[in-house]
Amino acid sequence: MTTAPKCHATLTLPEICEEFPITHSATTPATPFQHTGAMPLQRRLHSVSDAAYVLGFERTTVWEQIRLGRLRTVRVGRRRLVPTEYIEEYVEMLKRESDAA
Repeated sequence: MTTAPKCHATLTLPEICEEFPITHSATTPATPFQHTGAMPLQRRLHSVSDAAYVLGFERTTVWEQIRLGRLRTVRVGRRRLVPTEYIEEYVEMLKRESDAA
């Protein structure tokens, strides 16, 4: 006794997966990217708003510090971003100024 082929509309997801197995091509990695955990991935470029949050300042204060040249930034297209290193550099400058006062 032969069984009639099922209509694809009536197949369940496991049956569809069995009928149409996924094959990987050269452009599709066989395994997804897996982070090794050796170094946690953290954002290294921050928007001015995010930098203000990290520093505990208002956005206008951060823009003023940028305008004065005290907090450095980089440009990516039309965006102005603050690298983590520049935030740390700015905090160290604030500490030096505080110690000198």
